[in-house]
Parts: sequence; C-alpha cells; structure tokens
Amino acid sequence: MKYLSSNFLAYLKIIFKSQWTNNFKKFALVGLFNSFVNYAVFTICIKFFNFHYILSGGIGFCVAVIPAYYFNSIWSFRDKLINFRKFLMYLFISISMLILHTLTIFIVVNYLYILEIFSQLFGIAVTTLFNFILVRNFVFK
Repeated sequence: MKYLSSNFLAYLKIIFKSQWTNNFKKFALVGLFNSFVNYAVFTICIKFFNFHYILSGGIGFCVAVIPAYYFNSIWSFRDKLINFRKFLMYLFISISMLILHTLTIFIVVNYLYILEIFSQLFGIAVTTLFNFILVRNFVFK
C-alpha cells in the first residue's frame, strides 16, 4: 500500500508540474477575472436594466471574450502572435461555449429550480473545462 501511495504522489507531482497544468492554472486565473467581469455585467443587466436572465447571460459572456482572448494569448499560452484568424477561432469556440452556457443556465433555472441570479455560476463552471480543452487544442496549439 505504501508503494502504491508513493507512486500516486509521484504521478501527481508530474501532473502538477506539466505544461498542461501550468496552462490550465493561468487559464483558470484569466477565467476567474473574466468571470467577475461576466458576472458583474450579468448582474447590472438584470438589476439595473431589468433584462431577461438569458439575455443578461449572453451579454456578460460576450463582454468577457475580448480581454479573455488577449490575456490568454499573452500570458496563459505565451503566444506572441495575436492575429485575427486566431481571434476568429477563439470567438467561434466562445460562441459554442455561449450556447452550452445558455443551455446550462436554462436547465438549472427551469428544471433544477435554482434562482436566476445564481444560474450564471453554474454556466461558468460547466463551460470552463470544455473551453480550455478547445482553446488549447485549436487556437493556441
């Protein structure tokens, strides 16, 4: 048993020191910042403009795309080449994630009976991993 646990710990060290993990940690930090932007815009749209929660979620998600691309390019993936083609691919993935995000918040509000104001947090959680995998493999490969 001791041999098994020491191998497992060694395996975890390798995983946490890998480039993939470093990319994901930075991606997650950029995502955390953008989630604050997203959620702030979402909340402002609902509370001050009385927009529908689905529309508010879409606006919040879209506002966060531009700084997310920029910071992921220069910091998370250290890509020196910021160009329009990569941005379009990033935007396409973001729109795909927006669809998944919108579906998620719709389901949690209408079928799981979570309050609308908390639905955005579920959408963000669901899309984070999918977004990282797609962005890493198709935009910053």
